[in-house]
Amino acid sequence: MDILIRMKIYILFLLLIGSLSAVSETYYIKTTGNDLNTGLSDGQAWTSIAKVNSFSFADNDSVLFNGGDIWSYSGAVSPYRLSPTSDNIYIGSYGTGQAEFSSWVEIPNWTVYGNWSLYSTNVWRISLVNFPNRLYINGKDSYRSANLVGINSTNKWRWESNYLYVYATSNPSIFYNSIKSGSEQSRTIAISKSGITLENIKVSSGNTCVLISASNTTIKNCTIGNRVNLGGIQIVCETLGDSIDNVHIYDNILATGDSLTYTYLKDPHSTG
Repeated sequence: MDILIRMKIYILFLLLIGSLSAVSETYYIKTTGNDLNTGLSDGQAWTSIAKVNSFSFADNDSVLFNGGDIWSYSGAVSPYRLSPTSDNIYIGSYGTGQAEFSSWVEIPNWTVYGNWSLYSTNVWRISLVNFPNRLYINGKDSYRSANLVGINSTNKWRWESNYLYVYATSNPSIFYNSIKSGSEQSRTIAISKSGITLENIKVSSGNTCVLISASNTTIKNCTIGNRVNLGGIQIVCETLGDSIDNVHIYDNILATGDSLTYTYLKDPHSTG
């Protein structure tokens, strides 16, 4: 009888340990946090996208970003874009409002006078590796010229062969107040792991706001697309012969912000 009781107690102990190990955690991230923290409370919040991307979360863990904070970045590859490496996690906001993920940034080093050189009359150029499909000059969505010869006060810019060409009657670093683009980051959020849920966040700019290349993905109650270059949500199967299933997208707000649609011969540019 004693042996049976001991066995029952042992089994209950194992079940208890198993249930405790299955308890999910909630991790917090805010711009004023610190990656050396535990991440397990607002007071111990992390701060960077890189920390989230590199951390191994357990199934059903929640990753919450502080509402109203903006993570804006210009790196071409991860860890700058949000791209979690764990399956089956929830990503959302906490506090008030939606956390925002954006690659809406100033063109790198455009404010440095010496980085610009005069290409032709009122046309200046600066080295820029990434192609900006949209350019905002002094806060306005600006027309792209069909060719270098056509750059003027109306069609203000053109990108060719790793150079950005801009109209200005003097050095652009002092002629303009702001030159921004959303194309420094090809994908603002990249979902390559199965079972990811995005809810109640804002995703803006980039060539694509959210790229999905994994099954069992859910996007709901999000605001997506502001100042995006090409697409708000894109689903791409990146492995030959594979398939992507069970992608659920609903109750989202999709908007481009400042936008324009026009086409010129052999060089279309449309944002919708």
